[in-house]
Amino acid sequence: MATLVLMAPETILPHQPTTIQPACGTRKATAARYLSRRPPPTGLTESVITGTQRVVRPPITSIHTTDLPGRSMNTALVTSRSAKITTERPFYDLHADAYDALITDPVQPWVDAVDDRLRAAGLSSASVLDAGCGTGRHAQALLERGHRVSLLDASPRLLTIASSRCPGSSAHQTDICAPKLRETFEAIMCRGVLNDLVLDEERDAALGSFAALLGDNGLLFLDVREIVETRQRADGQWRRTEAALDGGETLKFASRPLWRADRLVVEERYELVGRDGSSSVHDYVFEMRPWTRDELTARLTAAGFSDIGTVQGVGRRTPDRLFVTARRPV
Repeated sequence: MATLVLMAPETILPHQPTTIQPACGTRKATAARYLSRRPPPTGLTESVITGTQRVVRPPITSIHTTDLPGRSMNTALVTSRSAKITTERPFYDLHADAYDALITDPVQPWVDAVDDRLRAAGLSSASVLDAGCGTGRHAQALLERGHRVSLLDASPRLLTIASSRCPGSSAHQTDICAPKLRETFEAIMCRGVLNDLVLDEERDAALGSFAALLGDNGLLFLDVREIVETRQRADGQWRRTEAALDGGETLKFASRPLWRADRLVVEERYELVGRDGSSSVHDYVFEMRPWTRDELTARLTAAGFSDIGTVQGVGRRTPDRLFVTARRPV
């Protein structure tokens, strides 16, 4: 398990260039380019330790996009507040390649539940949009069951990983609150992303977009946080883990959940330790808004859905999730 590193008081330097030790391995080189070529996005405090020197840069308000290798994607402007936050969280950007090593909830139970319901509706080869696809683990498993899956995410780095995992799938970098897609689908699945929509108008926009992207009798599958269980688990305790990365590096990750004004506030710390002893530390804080069953039913109904069902989360190790199903009627 990782140990939370307590740092000495920092010296704040306004927009000074950051120095980092020479990279060891491909991933470190990528991290070095990120730290030296662009400042951290909103809400992210960047700290770099090189020998005995420590430099900290304050957060700024703009988001810069880097060119990423891989297959081409359809891109559209990210406009909602929540989608912009999604593009800057270290899990979804700087440390996206460590995501699968740290997020280890099993894939099969969720995909089995979705596949069973698709086949029960007579859809053995459904066209499915994975909205908020992340690294594409669930999309890949659904492809292996014979379905056709399109990928959507606001994070270009996660979408690049998902595209590599699902090379035959179309990929769309866009905002789920205002997706720029022309096609319709027989089903949409969305895991976790709706918790990041903290504003009423964003929630309604996302569900309305899903309804517009589904054909007649299209099916919707959601995974969301349930408010009561989430609040009980927001105990303020640090939880730590670490992942071994290519090139002999280690990513140490610590997070703690807090509850403030009906929001789940998550404090995160990422420490990337290189083989040469250098390390970079990123602290990040963001909030989520869990759901009640009544809110889900009301908002889905208002968006035009019927046959709404909510049951205990599928494929989750904690009881704070709901598995939600709905249908867009003719």
